[in-house]
Amino acid sequence: MRKVYYILFILLGIIPATFLLIMILISGIFGAALSGKISYLIQMFLGISGYLGLISLLRGLKKKYYKLNLILLGLGFLGFNMFLFFDEEITNLARRILSGKGSLEQLSLYVFPNIVILTFVVIISIKMYNEKNER
Repeated sequence: MRKVYYILFILLGIIPATFLLIMILISGIFGAALSGKISYLIQMFLGISGYLGLISLLRGLKKKYYKLNLILLGLGFLGFNMFLFFDEEITNLARRILSGKGSLEQLSLYVFPNIVILTFVVIISIKMYNEKNER
């Protein structure tokens, strides 16, 4: 039963993150092509890294993948926040959602992936810290 909760919690982040990944890819490709700014490509790379980090959590928290998961999830969190604050339309939408004027679906799109990412960053960091102190 515990494994089911684990997978459901990860899916709570992956499902909205899939939509965000599509938005980041579209924004990255067209934004870089139209404006020539490299920040769009960086956001795209970081977004893909975060999505891969979330997907890699489905295989379980294995000791040999702690560092990789931590790096991918950290890059994804950074990329998500870059996407959120560099694109003016997205920034206005995020402000409206976080101030309570948006719908629950919009709120879940922005909040759930970050909750899952930050939860696993903390869990992996604690496990790595405990392993280091045991030696």
